Amino acid sequence: MHELRAPFKDGTTHFVFDPLVFIERLAALVPPPRMHQLTYHGVLAPAASRRSEIVPGSQPPTAPESAGPSAPPSPPPRPCHRYSWPELMARVFDVEVLRCGKCRSRLKWIAAITEADVIARILAHLKLESAVRVPMPARPPPQAELAY
Repeated sequence: MHELRAPFKDGTTHFVFDPLVFIERLAALVPPPRMHQLTYHGVLAPAASRRSEIVPGSQPPTAPESAGPSAPPSPPPRPCHRYSWPELMARVFDVEVLRCGKCRSRLKWIAAITEADVIARILAHLKLESAVRVPMPARPPPQAELAY
């Protein structure tokens, strides 16, 4: 049974569906895979002629003319939609993930440790939990609870 927020003109306040009909109507609302759910119009549309004046990074910056022929070529501009994970963390949460919390120096990549026994020894030395947590089993789908 589904209660309406406001009654219809004919006085209808509730809908009563069979479980199969209800699921059928819900499934009709699910969009197909990889279908865009947001469309832009006007100057934000992908083919708008004035889009480059509004959207940052939609037009590559021009090279300065003052640089002489001996100046090394500058690297191509980085696309604005390809940020690394540390850059995203800094932009979104204002967190420098590659800075040490104590001395504020830049952290360096040392190694990727994949052997379980080495990981367990390091965690034991740091007095951290090294037991592998087993996730709980997944719950059954809600359709199993409906009586057909």
